[in-house]
Amino acid sequence: MPNRKYIFTARFRAVAAAAAFCAAAVSAQCRGDVLAGTWNLKWFPSGRAEHRAPAAKEKAAESAAARVVAEAVTSMRGSSKDCGLILFLQEMRDASCTSGLVARTGIKDLKAASVSSFIGRDRRRDWQQCAIATTYPVLASGWRVWRQRHGVKAPRGYAWALVDAGKDGIIACFCVHMKSNYGDVAETEKMATWLKRMCSAEQLIEEAPRFEAPDGRRATRAIVAGDFNTDIHAPEFDAEKTVRMFFADGWRDAFEGVPDADRATHPGKSRYRASTLDYILAKNMPAPAERRVFPSGGVSDHDAAFARYPSQVRAGGTLPVTEVDESFDD
Repeated sequence: MPNRKYIFTARFRAVAAAAAFCAAAVSAQCRGDVLAGTWNLKWFPSGRAEHRAPAAKEKAAESAAARVVAEAVTSMRGSSKDCGLILFLQEMRDASCTSGLVARTGIKDLKAASVSSFIGRDRRRDWQQCAIATTYPVLASGWRVWRQRHGVKAPRGYAWALVDAGKDGIIACFCVHMKSNYGDVAETEKMATWLKRMCSAEQLIEEAPRFEAPDGRRATRAIVAGDFNTDIHAPEFDAEKTVRMFFADGWRDAFEGVPDADRATHPGKSRYRASTLDYILAKNMPAPAERRVFPSGGVSDHDAAFARYPSQVRAGGTLPVTEVDESFDD
């Protein structure tokens, strides 16, 4: 009678060898530039807070948003056919709306990698979810809520995904929608909001290097993108350090050095000036070869921001773990 242990071991080795071969084949197909895009879609697809619009209106919004994304991706990819794509989307109602938008873009191999399911203050699922969609193979994904820190707790949290970019290594992706400034009038209210955003930044900076794929591999690079609801170029936010905390940890702004008029993602309206509230921050990645902001086409009050990073094959290594200064001091 055949040795059962031997049969099991032989089969396991055969399956493992086949899996390794497939993984190598996938990795070989994934080399190329990395295109990252972020867009806050304003209560997508209804356009109104916790409100369902007529089906026809929501379908029209889906089509318009898909058109903006598809045109932006086509423009940014140019002649690079092997340019991978990672989309960071905010204010999505749910996974179904995310999948509908992704499918409508018509972008080959694009699929939803992670959609959050945050619970709102009324203990029901929030209608402002974070989502990540990508053309890369997804190794692992999920979402986490912001924890209470320094006596405050920010709403929502972040969606995450580990994607396999081939020989360039795994990219850890994080989509955020930080606490808004809505309703903040008094200075104490503004400071409380800043603290919530800084606590969120502190948590993500700590957790980003610790994610690993099912096979034990860790990311060599990372991207956090989304609506940060703060503008590092505006004097009214000088005292807030949310984005600068990422800078101190080695992350770089994709739009660093870009003139005001070319990086504003929140168009000016009435007494409000145009501002940069949406960011693409990358760690252990080369400087972007191109970065552009694309008009929302009337779908949202935010414009979409995209950055294309050139391919950079690395020999190895993982994201360094950095201890965060909890005092928020300079």
